[in-house]
Amino acid sequence: MKKKRLSTGVETVADMMPALSKHLKLDNKVREWSILTLWEKTIDPVFVGKTTARRIETRSQKTCLYVTAANATVASELHFRLPQYCERLNAYRKETGLVIDEIKIQLK
Repeated sequence: MKKKRLSTGVETVADMMPALSKHLKLDNKVREWSILTLWEKTIDPVFVGKTTARRIETRSQKTCLYVTAANATVASELHFRLPQYCERLNAYRKETGLVIDEIKIQLK
């Protein structure tokens, strides 16, 4: 596939971003950010505004998404839906490059 170039012969920013993010070692952070932004799209509407995807950690080749819940009641209800939400997030693994193995809930 040919790279798109402007008439001036300069590469577009879109063409440079993948290589630049890899060079700056930002590619993992971009993948993590994409999962964090998908959280509200994958959860049930009742949890929007009551939960927040905060961070992703990878240890021993297992990736964990940490989510905060507004209170213990929300955390309890969310707990029963975690396998379903993990599956929904992993449906985007081709786009994000990440597979979430576990979701942990923390209280605000």
